[in-house]
Amino acid sequence: MQGKTVEKVSFALSARRSGRSTDLTEYNSFEDDHLLKPNEGYGICWSVPKLKESVADLRELQWSIKYKTIYLK
Repeated sequence: MQGKTVEKVSFALSARRSGRSTDLTEYNSFEDDHLLKPNEGYGICWSVPKLKESVADLRELQWSIKYKTIYLK
């Protein structure tokens, strides 16, 4: 990636209850198209994806990245 510009990043999250394997997220996909030149950075906060069932405290879930794709130019 050295010397390349990031054109777009896309990713999806996964949420599971502790000790369980079922992903509770509905299909979700996030994209950001900020152009980032080498050594540049950018930060943003995203909302929690829609869940298949009600959860009293979202902090009790185990969150992970289901997939991520980085598009370079």
